[in-house]
Amino acid sequence: MRIVVNAESVLLSSISLLVLSGISQPARAESADTLFTKGLFNEASSKYLHEIKSDPHNASLRMDEIRTLLRIDGDSWQEAITQGQAAVKIAPDNADAHGLYSMALMRGGMPEEAVTQANKALSLNPKAYFALVAAGRAAEWNENKKQAKADYLKAITLFPHRATAYPYFLGTLDSDKDKKYIPLFKQYVKLHAKGFPHSDLMRDFSDSHFLKQKEKNKADDQKVTSSFAPAKATAAEVSAAPNPAEEDVVYSIPFTRDDGGIVLPVKIHGVLYHMLLDTGAGDGVTLTHQAVHTLGLDPVGQSVQSGVSGYEIGKIYEAGDMQVGTEYFHNVEVESMSDASGHTDGLIGGYVFKKSVLTFDFANNNLIISTGKDAKAPEPSQDDAVMTVPFHLYHGYIFVPVVLGDRTKSEYALLDTGCEPLGVLSIHTAKDLAKLQNSDSYENVTINQRLGVGTSDPSFNALIFRFSVDLTMAHATGLPLMEELNPIFGANFIDRSVDPSFDFQLCGIVGIPYLENAKIVTIDYPHKLLTMEYANN
Repeated sequence: MRIVVNAESVLLSSISLLVLSGISQPARAESADTLFTKGLFNEASSKYLHEIKSDPHNASLRMDEIRTLLRIDGDSWQEAITQGQAAVKIAPDNADAHGLYSMALMRGGMPEEAVTQANKALSLNPKAYFALVAAGRAAEWNENKKQAKADYLKAITLFPHRATAYPYFLGTLDSDKDKKYIPLFKQYVKLHAKGFPHSDLMRDFSDSHFLKQKEKNKADDQKVTSSFAPAKATAAEVSAAPNPAEEDVVYSIPFTRDDGGIVLPVKIHGVLYHMLLDTGAGDGVTLTHQAVHTLGLDPVGQSVQSGVSGYEIGKIYEAGDMQVGTEYFHNVEVESMSDASGHTDGLIGGYVFKKSVLTFDFANNNLIISTGKDAKAPEPSQDDAVMTVPFHLYHGYIFVPVVLGDRTKSEYALLDTGCEPLGVLSIHTAKDLAKLQNSDSYENVTINQRLGVGTSDPSFNALIFRFSVDLTMAHATGLPLMEELNPIFGANFIDRSVDPSFDFQLCGIVGIPYLENAKIVTIDYPHKLLTMEYANN
Protein backbone atom coordinates (compact mmCIF):
# COMPACT_ATOMS: atom_id res chain seq x y z
CA MET A 1 0.00 0.00 0.00
CA ARG A 2 1.24 3.49 -0.87
CA ILE A 3 -0.32 6.43 0.91
CA VAL A 4 0.68 10.05 0.35
CA VAL A 5 0.31 12.41 3.29
CA ASN A 6 0.43 15.37 0.94
CA ALA A 7 -0.90 14.50 -2.48
CA GLU A 8 -0.15 18.00 -3.78
CA SER A 9 3.55 17.95 -2.92
CA VAL A 10 4.58 19.65 -6.15
CA LEU A 11 2.29 22.59 -5.44
CA LEU A 12 3.49 22.95 -1.89
CA SER A 13 7.20 22.40 -2.55
CA SER A 14 7.45 26.07 -3.46
CA ILE A 15 6.34 27.09 0.01
CA SER A 16 7.99 24.34 2.05
CA LEU A 17 10.80 26.61 3.20
CA LEU A 18 8.25 28.93 4.76
CA VAL A 19 7.30 26.40 7.43
CA LEU A 20 8.97 27.12 10.72
CA SER A 21 10.50 24.29 12.72
CA GLY A 22 11.91 23.85 16.16
CA ILE A 23 9.02 25.58 17.92
CA SER A 24 9.49 25.07 21.65
CA GLN A 25 6.71 23.46 23.68
CA PRO A 26 4.81 26.21 25.49
CA ALA A 27 4.35 26.22 29.22
CA ARG A 28 1.01 25.00 30.50
CA ALA A 29 -1.54 27.76 30.82
CA GLU A 30 -4.59 27.95 33.06
CA SER A 31 -7.54 28.42 30.73
CA ALA A 32 -8.76 25.73 28.33
CA ASP A 33 -8.82 28.23 25.46
CA THR A 34 -5.17 29.14 26.04
CA LEU A 35 -4.19 25.48 26.27
CA PHE A 36 -5.88 24.90 22.91
CA THR A 37 -4.12 27.88 21.33
CA LYS A 38 -0.75 26.59 22.53
CA GLY A 39 -1.38 23.11 21.15
CA LEU A 40 -1.80 21.34 24.49
CA PHE A 41 -4.92 19.53 23.34
CA ASN A 42 -5.04 16.71 25.89
CA GLU A 43 -4.78 19.23 28.72
CA ALA A 44 -7.34 21.50 27.04
CA SER A 45 -9.74 18.60 26.63
CA SER A 46 -9.46 17.66 30.29
CA LYS A 47 -10.17 21.25 31.34
CA TYR A 48 -13.15 21.58 28.99
CA LEU A 49 -14.57 18.32 30.36
CA HIS A 50 -14.17 19.64 33.90
CA GLU A 51 -16.04 22.81 32.94
CA ILE A 52 -18.77 20.79 31.19
CA LYS A 53 -19.39 18.84 34.40
CA SER A 54 -19.98 22.15 36.17
CA ASP A 55 -22.15 23.52 33.37
CA PRO A 56 -23.62 20.56 31.44
CA HIS A 57 -26.16 22.65 29.50
CA ASN A 58 -23.53 24.92 27.97
CA ALA A 59 -23.42 23.97 24.27
CA SER A 60 -20.44 26.25 23.58
CA LEU A 61 -18.25 24.31 26.01
CA ARG A 62 -19.20 21.04 24.34
CA MET A 63 -18.42 22.49 20.92
CA ASP A 64 -15.02 23.64 22.19
CA GLU A 65 -14.43 20.12 23.48
CA ILE A 66 -15.30 18.59 20.10
CA ARG A 67 -13.02 21.04 18.31
CA THR A 68 -10.23 20.04 20.70
CA LEU A 69 -10.83 16.29 20.41
CA LEU A 70 -10.67 16.51 16.61
CA ARG A 71 -7.11 17.84 16.96
CA ILE A 72 -6.12 14.66 18.83
CA ASP A 73 -5.38 11.59 16.73
CA GLY A 74 -6.52 8.12 17.77
CA ASP A 75 -9.81 7.18 19.42
CA SER A 76 -10.71 10.72 20.52
CA TRP A 77 -13.51 10.73 17.93
CA GLN A 78 -15.60 8.50 20.21
CA GLU A 79 -15.84 11.18 22.90
CA ALA A 80 -16.31 13.81 20.16
CA ILE A 81 -19.40 11.96 18.93
CA THR A 82 -20.77 11.77 22.47
CA GLN A 83 -20.26 15.51 22.92
CA GLY A 84 -21.78 16.17 19.49
CA GLN A 85 -24.92 14.29 20.39
CA ALA A 86 -25.26 16.38 23.53
CA ALA A 87 -24.46 19.68 21.79
CA VAL A 88 -27.13 19.38 19.10
CA LYS A 89 -29.67 18.32 21.71
CA ILE A 90 -28.92 21.39 23.81
CA ALA A 91 -28.66 23.76 20.82
CA PRO A 92 -30.67 22.26 17.94
CA ASP A 93 -30.56 25.51 15.93
CA ASN A 94 -26.80 26.00 16.18
CA ALA A 95 -25.23 25.34 12.76
CA ASP A 96 -21.68 24.97 14.11
CA ALA A 97 -22.87 22.39 16.64
CA HIS A 98 -24.30 20.24 13.85
CA GLY A 99 -21.18 20.85 11.75
CA LEU A 100 -18.80 19.73 14.50
CA TYR A 101 -20.99 16.71 15.21
CA SER A 102 -20.86 15.87 11.50
CA MET A 103 -17.07 16.07 11.48
CA ALA A 104 -16.86 13.76 14.50
CA LEU A 105 -19.15 11.25 12.79
CA MET A 106 -17.04 11.34 9.61
CA ARG A 107 -13.87 10.81 11.65
CA GLY A 108 -15.59 7.82 13.24
CA GLY A 109 -16.37 6.21 9.88
CA MET A 110 -20.10 6.98 9.90
CA PRO A 111 -20.46 8.94 6.64
CA GLU A 112 -24.19 8.59 6.13
CA GLU A 113 -24.93 10.10 9.55
CA ALA A 114 -22.24 12.73 8.96
CA VAL A 115 -23.82 13.85 5.68
CA THR A 116 -27.21 14.22 7.39
CA GLN A 117 -25.73 16.47 10.08
CA ALA A 118 -23.76 18.51 7.52
CA ASN A 119 -26.90 19.17 5.50
CA LYS A 120 -28.71 20.23 8.67
CA ALA A 121 -25.86 22.58 9.61
CA LEU A 122 -25.79 24.23 6.19
CA SER A 123 -29.56 24.67 6.17
CA LEU A 124 -29.38 26.49 9.52
CA ASN A 125 -26.59 28.87 8.48
CA PRO A 126 -24.78 28.62 5.10
CA LYS A 127 -22.02 30.91 6.42
CA ALA A 128 -21.23 29.12 9.68
CA TYR A 129 -17.61 27.98 9.73
CA PHE A 130 -17.96 24.37 10.83
CA ALA A 131 -21.13 24.00 8.76
CA LEU A 132 -19.05 24.84 5.67
CA VAL A 133 -16.19 22.51 6.62
CA ALA A 134 -18.63 19.67 7.34
CA ALA A 135 -20.46 20.35 4.07
CA GLY A 136 -17.15 20.14 2.21
CA ARG A 137 -16.39 16.79 3.78
CA ALA A 138 -19.87 15.55 2.90
CA ALA A 139 -19.40 16.70 -0.70
CA GLU A 140 -16.07 14.86 -0.87
CA TRP A 141 -17.70 11.68 0.39
CA ASN A 142 -20.31 12.06 -2.35
CA GLU A 143 -17.49 12.58 -4.87
CA ASN A 144 -18.42 16.17 -5.62
CA LYS A 145 -14.91 17.58 -5.47
CA LYS A 146 -15.91 20.87 -7.09
CA GLN A 147 -18.51 21.57 -4.40
CA ALA A 148 -16.15 20.50 -1.62
CA LYS A 149 -13.50 22.87 -2.91
CA ALA A 150 -16.03 25.72 -2.98
CA ASP A 151 -17.21 24.99 0.58
CA TYR A 152 -13.68 24.92 1.98
CA LEU A 153 -12.68 28.06 0.10
CA LYS A 154 -15.73 29.89 1.42
CA ALA A 155 -14.83 28.87 4.97
CA ILE A 156 -11.25 30.09 4.49
CA THR A 157 -12.38 33.36 2.92
CA LEU A 158 -14.86 34.13 5.69
CA PHE A 159 -12.57 32.94 8.50
CA PRO A 160 -8.95 33.21 7.29
CA HIS A 161 -7.47 32.90 10.80
CA ARG A 162 -9.06 29.52 11.53
CA ALA A 163 -6.97 26.52 10.48
CA THR A 164 -9.40 23.59 10.19
CA ALA A 165 -10.49 24.10 6.58
CA TYR A 166 -7.01 24.56 5.09
CA PRO A 167 -5.80 20.91 4.99
CA TYR A 168 -9.09 19.75 3.47
CA PHE A 169 -8.90 22.50 0.86
CA LEU A 170 -5.33 21.43 0.09
CA GLY A 171 -6.56 17.95 -0.76
CA THR A 172 -8.92 19.27 -3.44
CA LEU A 173 -6.28 21.18 -5.38
CA ASP A 174 -4.63 20.29 -8.66
CA SER A 175 -0.91 21.03 -8.58
CA ASP A 176 -0.88 22.25 -12.19
CA LYS A 177 -4.09 24.30 -12.24
CA ASP A 178 -4.31 25.76 -8.74
CA LYS A 179 -1.03 27.58 -8.23
CA LYS A 180 -3.03 30.78 -7.73
CA TYR A 181 -3.90 29.49 -4.26
CA ILE A 182 -0.30 29.40 -3.02
CA PRO A 183 -0.87 32.68 -1.09
CA LEU A 184 -3.56 30.92 0.92
CA PHE A 185 -1.08 28.26 1.98
CA LYS A 186 1.44 30.89 2.96
CA GLN A 187 -1.36 32.23 5.14
CA TYR A 188 -1.99 28.74 6.54
CA VAL A 189 1.68 28.22 7.35
CA LYS A 190 1.74 31.48 9.30
CA LEU A 191 -1.02 30.12 11.56
CA HIS A 192 1.42 27.48 12.92
CA ALA A 193 -1.53 25.14 13.44
CA LYS A 194 -0.88 22.18 15.72
CA GLY A 195 -2.55 18.83 16.31
CA PHE A 196 -4.12 16.43 13.85
CA PRO A 197 -3.53 16.73 10.88
CA HIS A 198 -1.67 20.04 11.06
CA SER A 199 1.41 18.83 12.93
CA ASP A 200 2.15 16.28 10.21
CA LEU A 201 1.92 18.92 7.51
CA MET A 202 4.20 21.28 9.39
CA ARG A 203 6.70 18.49 9.96
CA ASP A 204 6.63 17.21 6.41
CA PHE A 205 7.37 20.58 4.86
CA SER A 206 9.73 22.02 7.41
CA ASP A 207 13.05 23.40 6.16
CA SER A 208 15.12 21.38 8.61
CA HIS A 209 13.43 18.07 7.74
CA PHE A 210 14.20 18.42 4.06
CA LEU A 211 17.76 19.57 4.74
CA LYS A 212 18.38 16.44 6.79
CA GLN A 213 17.20 14.25 3.92
CA LYS A 214 19.08 16.06 1.16
CA GLU A 215 22.49 14.47 1.57
CA LYS A 216 21.06 11.03 2.37
CA ASN A 217 18.96 11.02 -0.82
CA LYS A 218 21.97 12.10 -2.85
CA ALA A 219 24.08 9.27 -1.41
CA ASP A 220 21.31 6.72 -2.05
CA ASP A 221 21.05 7.78 -5.70
CA GLN A 222 24.79 7.30 -6.19
CA LYS A 223 24.65 3.72 -4.84
CA VAL A 224 21.90 2.55 -7.22
CA THR A 225 22.78 0.25 -10.10
CA SER A 226 20.44 -1.05 -12.78
CA SER A 227 19.39 -4.70 -12.54
CA PHE A 228 17.80 -4.93 -15.99
CA ALA A 229 18.23 -3.47 -19.45
CA PRO A 230 15.89 -0.59 -20.38
CA ALA A 231 13.50 -1.28 -23.27
CA LYS A 232 13.07 2.11 -24.96
CA ALA A 233 9.93 2.98 -26.92
CA THR A 234 10.46 3.72 -30.61
CA ALA A 235 9.56 7.10 -32.12
CA ALA A 236 6.75 5.39 -34.05
CA GLU A 237 5.28 3.97 -30.82
CA VAL A 238 5.31 7.36 -29.14
CA SER A 239 3.73 9.18 -32.10
CA ALA A 240 1.03 6.51 -32.40
CA ALA A 241 0.12 6.65 -28.72
CA PRO A 242 -3.64 7.20 -28.40
CA ASN A 243 -5.26 9.35 -25.75
CA PRO A 244 -7.26 7.02 -23.44
CA ALA A 245 -9.88 9.74 -22.89
CA GLU A 246 -10.65 10.02 -26.61
CA GLU A 247 -11.49 6.47 -27.64
CA ASP A 248 -12.89 3.21 -26.30
CA VAL A 249 -10.34 0.45 -25.92
CA VAL A 250 -10.45 -3.15 -24.73
CA TYR A 251 -7.25 -5.08 -24.20
CA SER A 252 -5.89 -7.92 -22.10
CA ILE A 253 -2.64 -8.24 -20.19
CA PRO A 254 -1.16 -11.43 -18.74
CA PHE A 255 -0.10 -10.84 -15.16
CA THR A 256 2.21 -12.65 -12.79
CA ARG A 257 1.95 -13.13 -9.04
CA ASP A 258 4.25 -11.90 -6.29
CA ASP A 259 3.33 -13.04 -2.76
CA GLY A 260 -0.25 -13.21 -4.02
CA GLY A 261 -0.20 -9.72 -5.52
CA ILE A 262 -1.01 -8.91 -9.15
CA VAL A 263 2.08 -7.77 -11.08
CA LEU A 264 1.67 -6.02 -14.45
CA PRO A 265 4.22 -5.22 -17.14
CA VAL A 266 4.26 -1.41 -17.45
CA LYS A 267 6.41 0.85 -19.63
CA ILE A 268 7.26 4.26 -18.19
CA HIS A 269 9.27 6.66 -20.31
CA GLY A 270 10.02 3.69 -22.54
CA VAL A 271 11.45 1.55 -19.73
CA LEU A 272 9.81 -1.78 -18.90
CA TYR A 273 8.94 -2.32 -15.24
CA HIS A 274 7.04 -4.98 -13.33
CA MET A 275 4.63 -3.21 -11.00
CA LEU A 276 2.20 -4.33 -8.32
CA LEU A 277 -1.37 -3.28 -9.13
CA ASP A 278 -2.41 -1.79 -5.82
CA THR A 279 -5.92 -0.44 -5.21
CA GLY A 280 -4.56 0.76 -1.87
CA ALA A 281 -2.28 3.23 -3.69
CA GLY A 282 -4.95 5.57 -5.07
CA ASP A 283 -3.82 7.04 -8.40
CA GLY A 284 -0.13 6.99 -7.52
CA VAL A 285 2.65 5.64 -9.73
CA THR A 286 5.64 4.81 -7.54
CA LEU A 287 8.99 3.20 -8.31
CA THR A 288 11.70 2.01 -5.97
CA HIS A 289 14.85 4.15 -5.83
CA GLN A 290 16.70 1.48 -7.79
CA ALA A 291 14.06 1.22 -10.51
CA VAL A 292 13.54 4.96 -10.89
CA HIS A 293 17.29 5.42 -11.44
CA THR A 294 16.93 3.74 -14.84
CA LEU A 295 14.68 6.57 -16.05
CA GLY A 296 17.66 8.89 -16.21
CA LEU A 297 15.51 11.87 -15.16
CA ASP A 298 16.17 14.67 -12.73
CA PRO A 299 13.69 15.07 -9.87
CA VAL A 300 11.33 18.05 -10.01
CA GLY A 301 10.19 18.00 -6.40
CA GLN A 302 9.89 16.05 -3.17
CA SER A 303 6.98 14.35 -1.47
CA VAL A 304 6.25 12.76 1.86
CA GLN A 305 4.62 9.36 1.52
CA SER A 306 2.80 7.71 4.39
CA GLY A 307 2.06 4.01 4.52
CA VAL A 308 1.59 1.22 7.00
CA SER A 309 5.19 1.58 8.20
CA GLY A 310 5.12 5.31 8.82
CA TYR A 311 6.37 7.93 6.39
CA GLU A 312 9.31 8.36 4.06
CA ILE A 313 10.73 11.06 1.84
CA GLY A 314 10.35 10.51 -1.89
CA LYS A 315 11.22 12.40 -5.05
CA ILE A 316 8.93 13.34 -7.93
CA TYR A 317 9.82 12.85 -11.60
CA GLU A 318 8.02 14.00 -14.72
CA ALA A 319 8.13 10.75 -16.66
CA GLY A 320 6.06 11.61 -19.74
CA ASP A 321 4.15 8.64 -21.17
CA MET A 322 3.19 5.40 -19.47
CA GLN A 323 2.03 2.35 -21.45
CA VAL A 324 -0.17 -0.41 -20.02
CA GLY A 325 -1.07 -2.96 -22.66
CA THR A 326 -2.18 -0.96 -25.69
CA GLU A 327 -3.23 2.08 -23.63
CA TYR A 328 -1.08 5.16 -23.10
CA PHE A 329 -1.23 7.65 -20.23
CA HIS A 330 0.35 11.05 -20.77
CA ASN A 331 2.10 13.54 -18.49
CA VAL A 332 2.68 10.91 -15.82
CA GLU A 333 4.38 11.86 -12.57
CA VAL A 334 6.36 9.14 -10.78
CA GLU A 335 7.38 9.14 -7.14
CA SER A 336 10.26 7.18 -5.64
CA MET A 337 10.09 4.99 -2.55
CA SER A 338 12.35 2.75 -0.50
CA ASP A 339 13.85 -0.31 -2.19
CA ALA A 340 12.73 -2.30 0.86
CA SER A 341 9.03 -1.71 0.12
CA GLY A 342 8.55 -4.94 -1.85
CA HIS A 343 9.85 -7.38 -4.46
CA THR A 344 8.57 -5.58 -7.55
CA ASP A 345 9.85 -2.44 -9.26
CA GLY A 346 7.05 -0.36 -7.77
CA LEU A 347 3.32 0.23 -7.42
CA ILE A 348 0.68 1.38 -9.88
CA GLY A 349 -2.47 2.58 -8.12
CA GLY A 350 -5.79 1.10 -9.13
CA TYR A 351 -7.32 4.56 -9.54
CA VAL A 352 -5.00 5.18 -12.49
CA PHE A 353 -7.73 3.17 -14.29
CA LYS A 354 -10.60 5.29 -12.94
CA LYS A 355 -12.28 5.36 -16.37
CA SER A 356 -11.93 1.61 -16.81
CA VAL A 357 -13.50 -1.71 -15.92
CA LEU A 358 -10.86 -4.18 -14.70
CA THR A 359 -11.66 -7.90 -14.98
CA PHE A 360 -9.22 -10.33 -13.34
CA ASP A 361 -9.26 -13.92 -14.54
CA PHE A 362 -7.41 -15.64 -11.71
CA ALA A 363 -7.70 -19.05 -13.33
CA ASN A 364 -5.61 -17.88 -16.30
CA ASN A 365 -3.71 -14.96 -14.73
CA ASN A 366 -5.14 -12.55 -17.27
CA LEU A 367 -6.45 -8.99 -16.88
CA ILE A 368 -9.02 -7.51 -19.29
CA ILE A 369 -9.26 -3.71 -19.28
CA SER A 370 -12.21 -1.96 -20.90
CA THR A 371 -11.98 1.84 -21.12
CA GLY A 372 -14.40 4.42 -22.46
CA LYS A 373 -18.03 5.49 -22.14
CA ASP A 374 -19.28 2.01 -23.08
CA ALA A 375 -16.82 0.14 -20.84
CA LYS A 376 -18.25 -3.00 -19.31
CA ALA A 377 -17.17 -6.36 -17.97
CA PRO A 378 -17.44 -9.62 -19.96
CA GLU A 379 -20.71 -11.43 -19.37
CA PRO A 380 -20.42 -14.10 -16.64
CA SER A 381 -21.05 -17.73 -17.43
CA GLN A 382 -24.68 -18.75 -16.92
CA ASP A 383 -23.48 -21.67 -14.83
CA ASP A 384 -21.58 -19.47 -12.38
CA ALA A 385 -22.75 -17.79 -9.19
CA VAL A 386 -22.20 -14.03 -9.04
CA MET A 387 -21.94 -11.57 -6.14
CA THR A 388 -22.10 -7.80 -6.77
CA VAL A 389 -21.17 -5.20 -4.16
CA PRO A 390 -21.55 -1.43 -4.69
CA PHE A 391 -18.48 0.30 -3.34
CA HIS A 392 -17.62 3.87 -2.46
CA LEU A 393 -14.74 5.80 -4.02
CA TYR A 394 -13.08 8.15 -1.56
CA HIS A 395 -9.95 10.07 -2.60
CA GLY A 396 -9.48 7.42 -5.28
CA TYR A 397 -9.61 4.50 -2.85
CA ILE A 398 -12.21 1.72 -2.77
CA PHE A 399 -14.23 1.56 0.45
CA VAL A 400 -16.37 -1.58 0.70
CA PRO A 401 -19.15 -2.14 3.25
CA VAL A 402 -18.50 -5.24 5.36
CA VAL A 403 -20.13 -7.01 8.29
CA LEU A 404 -17.95 -8.68 10.91
CA GLY A 405 -19.08 -11.76 12.81
CA ASP A 406 -22.55 -11.46 14.25
CA ARG A 407 -22.66 -7.67 14.05
CA THR A 408 -25.70 -6.33 12.26
CA LYS A 409 -24.40 -2.95 11.10
CA SER A 410 -22.05 -2.64 8.15
CA GLU A 411 -18.74 -0.80 8.44
CA TYR A 412 -16.30 0.43 5.81
CA ALA A 413 -13.07 -1.37 4.97
CA LEU A 414 -10.42 -0.53 2.38
CA LEU A 415 -10.18 -2.94 -0.55
CA ASP A 416 -6.44 -3.32 -1.02
CA THR A 417 -5.02 -5.61 -3.71
CA GLY A 418 -1.57 -4.85 -2.30
CA CYS A 419 -2.46 -6.41 1.08
CA GLU A 420 -1.23 -10.00 1.44
CA PRO A 421 -3.48 -11.20 4.31
CA LEU A 422 -7.16 -11.91 3.66
CA GLY A 423 -8.00 -9.15 6.10
CA VAL A 424 -6.49 -6.99 8.82
CA LEU A 425 -8.68 -5.21 11.35
CA SER A 426 -8.08 -1.81 12.87
CA ILE A 427 -6.90 -1.91 16.47
CA HIS A 428 -10.12 -0.12 17.45
CA THR A 429 -12.27 -2.82 15.86
CA ALA A 430 -10.11 -5.58 17.35
CA LYS A 431 -10.45 -4.07 20.83
CA ASP A 432 -14.23 -3.95 20.40
CA LEU A 433 -14.26 -7.63 19.54
CA ALA A 434 -11.97 -8.37 22.48
CA LYS A 435 -14.48 -6.85 24.93
CA LEU A 436 -16.77 -9.81 24.28
CA GLN A 437 -14.06 -12.42 24.92
CA ASN A 438 -12.11 -13.78 27.83
CA SER A 439 -8.74 -12.12 28.34
CA ASP A 440 -6.92 -15.37 27.56
CA SER A 441 -8.43 -15.49 24.05
CA TYR A 442 -6.25 -12.72 22.64
CA GLU A 443 -2.78 -11.30 23.06
CA ASN A 444 -1.36 -7.81 22.63
CA VAL A 445 2.00 -8.02 20.89
CA THR A 446 4.59 -5.78 19.26
CA ILE A 447 5.71 -6.95 15.82
CA ASN A 448 9.13 -5.75 14.70
CA GLN A 449 8.51 -5.71 10.99
CA ARG A 450 8.02 -3.16 8.23
CA LEU A 451 5.14 -3.71 5.84
CA GLY A 452 4.91 -1.82 2.56
CA VAL A 453 5.55 1.89 2.17
CA GLY A 454 7.15 3.85 5.01
CA THR A 455 10.45 3.65 6.84
CA SER A 456 9.96 5.67 10.03
CA ASP A 457 8.15 2.99 12.06
CA PRO A 458 10.08 -0.30 12.31
CA SER A 459 7.36 -1.98 14.39
CA PHE A 460 3.63 -1.87 15.12
CA ASN A 461 1.22 -2.95 17.84
CA ALA A 462 -1.18 -5.80 17.17
CA LEU A 463 -3.93 -7.83 18.80
CA ILE A 464 -3.88 -11.50 17.82
CA PHE A 465 -6.88 -13.67 18.71
CA ARG A 466 -7.26 -17.40 19.26
CA PHE A 467 -10.68 -17.50 17.62
CA SER A 468 -12.04 -16.63 14.19
CA VAL A 469 -14.74 -14.32 12.88
CA ASP A 470 -16.52 -14.14 9.54
CA LEU A 471 -16.05 -11.20 7.20
CA THR A 472 -18.96 -10.67 4.81
CA MET A 473 -19.40 -8.10 2.06
CA ALA A 474 -22.54 -6.10 2.88
CA HIS A 475 -25.38 -4.99 0.58
CA ALA A 476 -24.48 -7.66 -1.95
CA THR A 477 -26.78 -9.00 -4.62
CA GLY A 478 -26.56 -12.64 -5.57
CA LEU A 479 -24.42 -15.10 -3.66
CA PRO A 480 -23.26 -13.83 -0.25
CA LEU A 481 -19.66 -14.63 0.62
CA MET A 482 -18.48 -15.12 4.17
CA GLU A 483 -14.76 -15.59 4.63
CA GLU A 484 -13.26 -16.67 7.92
CA LEU A 485 -10.61 -14.41 9.42
CA ASN A 486 -8.46 -16.90 11.28
CA PRO A 487 -6.66 -15.78 13.24
CA ILE A 488 -8.15 -12.35 13.79
CA PHE A 489 -5.40 -9.83 13.47
CA GLY A 490 -5.79 -6.20 14.53
CA ALA A 491 -3.01 -3.70 13.77
CA ASN A 492 -2.67 -0.12 14.93
CA PHE A 493 -1.17 1.04 11.61
CA ILE A 494 -4.71 1.02 10.17
CA ASP A 495 -5.84 3.51 12.82
CA ARG A 496 -2.58 5.48 12.69
CA SER A 497 -1.02 5.34 9.23
CA VAL A 498 -3.54 4.42 6.53
CA ASP A 499 -3.78 7.79 4.80
CA PRO A 500 -4.27 10.45 7.49
CA SER A 501 -5.94 12.59 4.82
CA PHE A 502 -8.96 10.26 5.00
CA ASP A 503 -9.73 11.49 8.54
CA PHE A 504 -11.99 8.44 8.55
CA GLN A 505 -12.00 5.41 10.86
CA LEU A 506 -11.81 2.25 8.75
CA CYS A 507 -12.75 -1.05 10.39
CA GLY A 508 -9.98 -2.79 8.47
CA ILE A 509 -8.41 -3.76 5.17
CA VAL A 510 -9.69 -6.49 2.84
CA GLY A 511 -6.73 -8.07 1.05
CA ILE A 512 -6.11 -9.91 -2.19
CA PRO A 513 -6.85 -13.44 -0.78
CA TYR A 514 -10.51 -12.47 -0.33
CA LEU A 515 -10.78 -11.75 -4.06
CA GLU A 516 -8.89 -14.91 -5.02
CA ASN A 517 -11.74 -17.03 -3.74
CA ALA A 518 -13.50 -16.16 -7.00
CA LYS A 519 -12.37 -17.33 -10.41
CA ILE A 520 -13.18 -13.95 -11.97
CA VAL A 521 -13.31 -10.56 -10.24
CA THR A 522 -14.35 -7.25 -11.81
CA ILE A 523 -13.63 -3.81 -10.38
CA ASP A 524 -15.87 -1.40 -12.28
CA TYR A 525 -14.60 2.08 -11.43
CA PRO A 526 -17.12 4.09 -13.53
CA HIS A 527 -20.13 2.35 -11.98
CA LYS A 528 -18.51 1.66 -8.57
CA LEU A 529 -19.25 -2.05 -8.54
CA LEU A 530 -17.24 -5.02 -7.33
CA THR A 531 -18.33 -8.30 -8.92
CA MET A 532 -17.07 -11.75 -7.94
CA GLU A 533 -17.86 -14.79 -10.08
CA TYR A 534 -17.66 -18.32 -8.70
CA ALA A 535 -17.77 -21.69 -10.41
CA ASN A 536 -21.10 -23.19 -9.34
CA ASN A 537 -20.00 -26.68 -8.44
